[in-house]
Amino acid sequence: MKNHFKQIFVIGILTLAIADSALAQDPSSNPEVIADTVKLINITGKQRMLSQRIAKDYLYAGKKVATSKATQQLKKSMQELSKVQEVLMNAINDEEIKNLLAFVEMGTEDFDMTANEAFSIDNAQLIIDLSESMLEGSQYVVDSLKADDCPQRV
Repeated sequence: MKNHFKQIFVIGILTLAIADSALAQDPSSNPEVIADTVKLINITGKQRMLSQRIAKDYLYAGKKVATSKATQQLKKSMQELSKVQEVLMNAINDEEIKNLLAFVEMGTEDFDMTANEAFSIDNAQLIIDLSESMLEGSQYVVDSLKADDCPQRV
């Protein structure tokens, strides 16, 4: 009976050693890397939401619908979008994802410039187009972060 427990104990120790070795070799199985990746995916998801909120608020403010709230929320969303973009640019090292983020950043700059101009139908159309482009760009970033080899990219 003692021998049986000793065998189980040795098997358990070997299993833990193999698991530790696998974690050291494959960062994608490291819980900390996975948690960081999930956090970045959530931040990018926030970026998607903000792109849509900015378009809504620009249209609301321009068409005099809940003007005070829309104007306030537009300003806050633009600030958050810049912060989110900066966090992502600093946290991600993968060149492919950085290129996607650069595309999204161009949209952020255009958003900021256009959202601060007087409302017009042309500006409204541009804001809607930018929000869709940023939504798609952010989704590509999320998809890239979710890729199997993603944790090695972060």
